[in-house]
Amino acid sequence: MEVILIIISLANFFMGKNLDWKIPILFLVTWILVYLSYIASVSNFIKVSFVLIILYLSGEYLFRKLGLGKELIFLLWRSKRYLNVLKDMSIKYKHIFSFLADSAIFVAFGLFGFLVISWKSLKEKLKNFVFGYLVLYLITYVYGSVVPLFMIMLGIGFEGGASSFLGYLVYIFGLAPLVFFSLLYTSLNILISLISILFGEQRTVSQAVALLLPGINLPFLEGILALAIVLIVHEFSHGIVAIGERIKVRSMGIVTFGTIPVGAFVEPDEKGLFASSKKSFVRTIISGVSSNFLTAIIVFGFFLIFLSLTQQFSSPSCLLVVENKLYHVFSCHEKALTFEGEVIEFKPDQIKNKIILEGDEMLRYYESPLLRFIYNFFLLTISLNLVVGVINLLPVPFFDGNLISSRVLPKKAHDLVSFLALLSLLISFLPSLI
Repeated sequence: MEVILIIISLANFFMGKNLDWKIPILFLVTWILVYLSYIASVSNFIKVSFVLIILYLSGEYLFRKLGLGKELIFLLWRSKRYLNVLKDMSIKYKHIFSFLADSAIFVAFGLFGFLVISWKSLKEKLKNFVFGYLVLYLITYVYGSVVPLFMIMLGIGFEGGASSFLGYLVYIFGLAPLVFFSLLYTSLNILISLISILFGEQRTVSQAVALLLPGINLPFLEGILALAIVLIVHEFSHGIVAIGERIKVRSMGIVTFGTIPVGAFVEPDEKGLFASSKKSFVRTIISGVSSNFLTAIIVFGFFLIFLSLTQQFSSPSCLLVVENKLYHVFSCHEKALTFEGEVIEFKPDQIKNKIILEGDEMLRYYESPLLRFIYNFFLLTISLNLVVGVINLLPVPFFDGNLISSRVLPKKAHDLVSFLALLSLLISFLPSLI
């Protein structure tokens, strides 16, 4: 009953009207089906196919029943009821959000941020530079500490850390160019490997990019809550800064695929946005990324406090390195028991390494469902904020990075990098479909 009441409250929040009982029941049934598919002992292909069909059908029903907006297969739940909240926050915190957005330019473009911020004096630029590089340093530290654990949760493992050479480059060029060229390099390797396989060579193609779906490859409830935080702070920051830059905001709301939230949005007046000055445009667009990075850093601080306070309640576990993957399990034997109760059998020669975890490391297991929920929630919130922030810097259509590059690069250069980024991203998805 509590779940149904939550759904009704959310619907009233965005729609501003009462809904009949069919809608919350639809939400509840589809969420149960998604969860059952998550715990089912079937292949990922069957899980994904079943969930996509269920969500698509529920989305079509909601679209016809409620008359929602729609973009491709995604539903837009628009509302104007809480725009005053954004306006009030913009009035109170305009200078703070503007400073954070300008500092994020140095996070994105490194030393080239001095050229991008053409609207400030050298003294003001230096303040943004110092704060931006502090954030950049913390991002690299948090990323290296948490994302490997996140990748273990996804079941795809990871290959070592970034080289010190790349670490130096990020402080020169910033995250945006480095992520772009890393994507190009990864997609080229995938393409070469796939072509080699077609000609009969034995090659392993590592998964580079994957869709993140609660109930499929993310814990269901923790995944939804973490994604909600990621998307709300991102989009609300866009709205607050847009209003502060005198750009009209038409509406706000959430994006769902069927009954699963997959996004949030603040809808500025497009004519006003694109007619605005370079300062207002870049600030408005990059503010979403800056909020994701800062949220990840702040939540990481709370995560460390949580780990310190709950160390005595964590249980010993084991990290198995099997071929190119990592498994976080209860035991280190050939028959490993996962935390979901699944038994995985390995041949002795497949296990390349065994790492005993005593419970004082950052990678932990808690027998308490509540502590395990909090641990997963912290881990997902930090990781998803970082991932969304970094990915959004790519110059791919519909990404923030594409809009920013359209203002800071010549048109021909922007069109070229946008095409290469989109092509590379599509190629990077191929291993997850094989």
